[in-house]
Amino acid sequence: MDLLNELQKNWSVITAAPWAVLSLMALSAAAGWGGAYFLLRHQIDTLKERLTLKDDKITDAEKRIASFTGTAVDKKREIRIRLAQLLSEGESLQSECTAANKDIPEDRINLWAQNAGEYLKNSLDESYSNRLFSDSGVPNMVAVGFLTENQRNAWRWVYARTFRLEQFLQELT
Repeated sequence: MDLLNELQKNWSVITAAPWAVLSLMALSAAAGWGGAYFLLRHQIDTLKERLTLKDDKITDAEKRIASFTGTAVDKKREIRIRLAQLLSEGESLQSECTAANKDIPEDRINLWAQNAGEYLKNSLDESYSNRLFSDSGVPNMVAVGFLTENQRNAWRWVYARTFRLEQFLQELT
């Protein structure tokens, strides 16, 4: 209300020189804005820099996430390819177990199984390696033909490992 009282007291001066009053008001407004800008310019610049830095951090984080996702997808694909190779090798060994007049390739079977177990342990985790060597839940399949007991047992043992590898491939799909 003090402003209104001052205006009423000085109304005659204001009306006598309206251009001078308007110029003084414009000059005061410009000085106020300029002073505020001068005082806050540093803070505005700092805030702009912080926004730019945040944008850069967000961009970097998005790139890392995309890279990680791509890497995870590539690793999963690589694991599936290797499991398919191991499965193919196992199926080949199964065929060799049923070949007439041939010795069972026990050394190659053991090496194949050992390699498969190590790969699973290193690429996935130890639970996959443990499951590979477990017959629990594996259907009871029997090789047909005129086979010796050793041939049937070897075939069955390799079959259980290939069955597990097929399960792992399905889980990773």
